Amino acid sequence: MKCVKHIILFLVLFVVVLQQVNAQYIDTAIINQTKVYQVLGGLSSSTFTWLLDNNKLNSETDTIIIKWTNTGIHNLVVIENSLFGCDGNPYQFLVLVNESFEDFKLVIPNTFSPNNDGINDIFQAKTQLDIQVECTIFNRWGNIIHTSNNIHNLWNGQYKGKDVPFGTYYYVIEYWINGIKKTKAGFIYVTR
Repeated sequence: MKCVKHIILFLVLFVVVLQQVNAQYIDTAIINQTKVYQVLGGLSSSTFTWLLDNNKLNSETDTIIIKWTNTGIHNLVVIENSLFGCDGNPYQFLVLVNESFEDFKLVIPNTFSPNNDGINDIFQAKTQLDIQVECTIFNRWGNIIHTSNNIHNLWNGQYKGKDVPFGTYYYVIEYWINGIKKTKAGFIYVTR
């Protein structure tokens, strides 16, 4: 019989494939929130080892319920233990727990210089999480000149392949944290 080398973790309404690579912030929670984590796709004869911040949790089933009582970044690991002698590799992910969803910061600069000097060449937001975004850039007349859904590269300072003149432009960024839509709007100054 072949060993199952992948595990799918079910988070209440989300299905997340855990990978053996660098852990990502793939879940968020607030203090005193309870979440159910369930492994899907494991062998029915398997047991599971759950570790939270390197401490073994009291469960050997494919499901665990965690009430988040401490803020910070927590490392949740699950290991499939097969009865056929081929234990699975550990699968881990990070859970960022804050006092409230308002604590998840989205830092947006007000200036950037897209002059290809390798310093501050793109308009990008900084955040603790890898979140879904929709960014729209407007010129001073309110015309849309750029849209992006890449938080790490919201805008390169161009419109239709040409550099925009220096000056003030405006952005609206919509983003989602745990299914809650938030909006930030402001200005960005382009200098060369």
